[in-house]
Order: sequence, then structure tokens, then C-alpha cells
Amino acid sequence: MKPEELKTILSSAGINGNVNTRDTIQAVELFSGTETHINFINALELKETNFNESKEMVFSEDEMINSSYYRIIANAYCGYPQPEDGYIEKSYDRLTGCPRCGNGMVQKSELHMNKPKMGSKDIAGIHWVYEFAVTSRLKQMIESQELTGCELWPIISPKTKKKHEEVYQLHINSFMPPMSAETSIIKSGVNACECGKTGYMLEGLAYYTKDSLQNTTDFNKTSEWLGGGHGSWQLIIVQKAFYNMYKSHKLKGIRFEPVFVT
Repeated sequence: MKPEELKTILSSAGINGNVNTRDTIQAVELFSGTETHINFINALELKETNFNESKEMVFSEDEMINSSYYRIIANAYCGYPQPEDGYIEKSYDRLTGCPRCGNGMVQKSELHMNKPKMGSKDIAGIHWVYEFAVTSRLKQMIESQELTGCELWPIISPKTKKKHEEVYQLHINSFMPPMSAETSIIKSGVNACECGKTGYMLEGLAYYTKDSLQNTTDFNKTSEWLGGGHGSWQLIIVQKAFYNMYKSHKLKGIRFEPVFVT
């Protein structure tokens, strides 16, 4: 819509805010269910405005500090392995994946891809394979703290066959127990595969029972495969030690979401 139209709608909803005068697509961030949010939606509908809503969970400082487990989510990505370089055959055991949907292949050796572009980030996601790359700085921190459940694997150049310098894959080799019944896992719009690794997504947060977490490590992948599409993945769950290290050193590249333990 035109900036002047949005200003009118914002004003009628009792919202004072800056409007991007150089774009016809506008974004407004509000807490869902509040009086302000309800008034704004009503004003949009009254003007017969086309709009979409996307929701993101926001947590208080106490919720974050008091949690013992966290899901980590990439804020940025640093590249991906090229299909034409045959990275699947080089890095994964095809026989361990589902023959129908392809999910579940076990990584057997280093990833072959162009050097991840980390920029100012200490950790970043890798597209397609749903893994993380870390800098040598973060690698040294993880090793010095003796954090468990992961190995720091080199990443190989598909052209030179040599290891890239100053960047590594965070290869996680430990797994969480199944989530508790309080967790809401729903079917997505994709047909579910009989292997259970395709067609499901997490609605809300992950829940675990305290008794089930006796053998977890600092880094873990979930037992469940989630995501909602053909490219499903296992969520990454970390413990407090990594969260504290990340925050105290003001590292960059991921965000944390609390995991509830009952």
C-alpha cells in the first residue's frame, strides 16, 4: 500500500511508528493478541487491505536464563555443497537413508564444498545439509571447554581436495531421547513418508521429561525429523555450557530458543 494509507491505518489503530516511504510493502511488528494488535488487524480488514501474518516467539530474559537446554537456529547461512561436485557420494552413506524420501543418510566423511563465507559470524548454517560451520576461534573454545557430543571436522575444497583454513563443520554425533507427549508435532502440507522423516513439523516448543535426559551431551540432534517438507532435518539441542559460552564471548550467527523440561 501507499505510505500515506498505512499512516492512516496506524493512526486509527492507535500506533505511532515510522513508515517506509520508499516501499509499497510494509511490515509492522506487534505482540499477538494484544489490544494494539487486534485494533490493527481490524483497521486492515476495514480498509479491505491484503496482508499476511507470520509469528515468531519471543522469550523473556528469565525464561532464557532459567532454561537448561536450548534449540539453536541459524541467523545466517554460509553456502552449500554443490550437487555437481557429487558431495552426497563423497560425504554420505546412501544406504543409510530412506529409499523413498532420501532423508536419514549418515555422514561418513568430510563435507566437500566451496569455503563457507563466514564474514563476522562465528557460527553459521549450511544450506541443504542442515549442518553448522564454525570458525577456528569457536572451534578452540569448544575444545578448551571440552564440550561433548560433537567433533570439529575439516571442510574440503572440491577443486583442490585440500582442507579449507580457519573453518570447520560442527559435526554432532549425539542424540536426544524422544520428546515428551507435551510436545505438539503436527503433519505438514507434504505427504508423510512411512519412515517418519518427512511430512512433520514442530508446533511451538520442544518438551522433554527430566528423567529422560540422563545421557545427553552438550550438543545433540533430536531423535525426531522435523521441518515440514521433503528436506526434513533433526533439530540441534545444546546445554547450558554452550549457551553461557556463546553469550559471554558475544559470539554471532545463531539464536537460542528454550527447551522445556518437566
